[in-house]
Amino acid sequence: MKYAKYIIPLIYLIASLVISFNRVPFWDEARAWLISQNCNPVEFLSLMKLECHLSIWYIIIFPFAKLNLFYPYSIYIINAIFAFLSIFILWNKSPFNFLQKTLITFGVPFLLLWGCVARCYSIGILFFFLALALYKERFKKPFKYLILLCLATHTSVMAFIGGFFLCVVFLFENIKQKNFLKLLMLFLLSNLLIFIQIYDPNPDYLKQAPQMTFLRDFVWYLLNPVVLISQYKIQSFLMTLLRLSVLITAFSFIFYSFKNNKKVLFFIVSSYFSMVILFTFFYSGNFWHYFYFYLYFLIAIWILKSEKQIPKFLSIMTTIILIMFMFKGALFIDSKLTTINNSTSDLIAEEIQKNYKGKKLFCLDPWSDIAPSALPFLKDIEIFDKNNQNRKSFQSMRSQIRFNLEEFNPDEFAPYVEEGSILLTTTAFLNHEEKNPKRRYDKKTKTISFVGKKYTVEFIPYVFKEDICLWTYLIKVK
Repeated sequence: MKYAKYIIPLIYLIASLVISFNRVPFWDEARAWLISQNCNPVEFLSLMKLECHLSIWYIIIFPFAKLNLFYPYSIYIINAIFAFLSIFILWNKSPFNFLQKTLITFGVPFLLLWGCVARCYSIGILFFFLALALYKERFKKPFKYLILLCLATHTSVMAFIGGFFLCVVFLFENIKQKNFLKLLMLFLLSNLLIFIQIYDPNPDYLKQAPQMTFLRDFVWYLLNPVVLISQYKIQSFLMTLLRLSVLITAFSFIFYSFKNNKKVLFFIVSSYFSMVILFTFFYSGNFWHYFYFYLYFLIAIWILKSEKQIPKFLSIMTTIILIMFMFKGALFIDSKLTTINNSTSDLIAEEIQKNYKGKKLFCLDPWSDIAPSALPFLKDIEIFDKNNQNRKSFQSMRSQIRFNLEEFNPDEFAPYVEEGSILLTTTAFLNHEEKNPKRRYDKKTKTISFVGKKYTVEFIPYVFKEDICLWTYLIKVK
């Protein structure tokens, strides 16, 4: 027990690296790498409004990407170090008990997401935890505390939401202090820098929330305490227990916070409400974004524990939720955790290198200009978009990363195709084109055709080791 606060974070670091090193990168990890590799800092800063993330992660991996050093292991190690430091602070500075710290450390969010997926999230959590470690001294070190929160907001839009309201609470606490105006100016400057990065007068990427799907799922999961009928009956039972635990804990938390700590109640309600509005009307999000509900709950409990001993009942309910997250990763997805089809991207890249070197490789859909995850493994192969522009062109990347509202025109594309050309896609392009009147789909061969006035372009699934890879196609023009 004496050395647990050192040994367990080290075990966590080793586990994170082992898990990371035994998989290939997700497409969004690869995309960040390719942005940093193919753009200079000024250029990739202008892409942040399209990425809906902020620049700290891209700046950190920039030298490694530019020199093409040890991909993907360099980003795995960088991310694991940030995650390890977060867990180290948790064990040495947080007010959680031994069992709760263990459950947080090895639960799905921290171990299988933030510890292993090399993106911007673990950096933001580190800044949050550094700020919380100073929470009791925040009035003695106000600028240090506020700067750490502002740095957290500069890592991602999800981190910005909670970080923003923590900053607001802190400014309200200091409103009568002499240094209030300086703190306010620092806060406003931080938000101005964020605004410059993510403001877009034409945010067509924020039109993805399909008919309030998130809000519907949110209500269904929380208000339907019935065991799902599925082959994963244990997981279904745990999910039902989790929902009930969340409901009980929510009412307990709201009642206690309203009576004893209204600023914590303001933080959690404001953060949750903002995320629900975002996911409902603007961006439907993915399961890894929903983990921020879990993170902000932990932050709220951390603050309550730091200021006053919370009731035993609320502590027990918190522990139950942490136990559930050891088995189930997200509150808003069903018993089969959604994964991205990327497990063979390095092998597919090797296959392309071997058999299609010198052939034209096209990436047509908005995301594949700097994704999927096979692209960083490809060397000495030219990659083109639908207008026959080289994908390494920054202007081409910037124009194609947006969701393309124009229908795919086979007559315009066909002249660029050479014999043996292939398509690498995230399937987004072909799915987005389902309503295209020129599109045809053969269920037997799974071939997708686009019929024009002069040409017909066929995308034939590339058979790879007895499986059909969902995003590699041979291109044929008739």
